[in-house]
Amino acid sequence: MILSSTCFVLQNEVINEMNKKLQSKQEQLENMTFIIDEKNLEIEEVNLALDENKSEVEKLKELVAKLSNMEQELEVVTSELEKSTKEIQEKDEILKEYQSIIKTQENEMIR
Repeated sequence: MILSSTCFVLQNEVINEMNKKLQSKQEQLENMTFIIDEKNLEIEEVNLALDENKSEVEKLKELVAKLSNMEQELEVVTSELEKSTKEIQEKDEILKEYQSIIKTQENEMIR
């Protein structure tokens, strides 16, 4: 009976010790689960930021394309403006020549 009682006490001690270890492991698991949940939230935040950055990059690419088109249009307009300016200068020269001829003819008529 003493042996049986001692065995019972030993079994209880072992069971208590195992329960303590089990409880400790369970607490560790809960802690790890909490940490994993926190990390998952951080990952979601980073993914959200990445998505926003991708969106911004796409907008920037669109702006770069628009700027490129505008530069090409500006080059065409500048070329046309230079051509028009040259034509105006040429016509001004012709007009000056005509004015000179007219003035010469007027002077000749007056004499």
